[in-house]
Amino acid sequence: MAKIAGVDVLLYVTDDKKKEVAVAGQTGTDLELSADTIDVTDKNSNGWKTALAGLKSWSMSSDGFVDLGENSLPLLRKSFLDRKPIPVTIRMGESTDVKGVTFSGDCYITSFPHSFKQDDAVTYSLDLEGATGLTIKEGADVTVESLKAK
Repeated sequence: MAKIAGVDVLLYVTDDKKKEVAVAGQTGTDLELSADTIDVTDKNSNGWKTALAGLKSWSMSSDGFVDLGENSLPLLRKSFLDRKPIPVTIRMGESTDVKGVTFSGDCYITSFPHSFKQDDAVTYSLDLEGATGLTIKEGADVTVESLKAK
């Protein structure tokens, strides 16, 4: 069993040249996978509700420090202002890790607040909602670069 430190897991966005760029200043990223259920309860279920799995969805949230000299936050702002989806990728484990996992998909930015407190560094938060299905790849040689080449 190989445990992974959260500090080693990064969120990437894809620029106009199809190059993955790590989102700068990250301090945290969360990925949520969800599924709806469909109620199929009938009179023969002995008083118990029964359900089927329905549609799946995914979302992410991330936060960090603003770095004025980097490229990822302008890409995110442009995606938000243009109301266009942006490709994102999260990789857990190194590209040679046979137990590594890569999550990727296109998403819309639904919230992008910035904080400018007098006694703190400038920070951002980011909420992303999946616009496409989430691709989950497991195993070695699944790097950020090789995902987009397939």
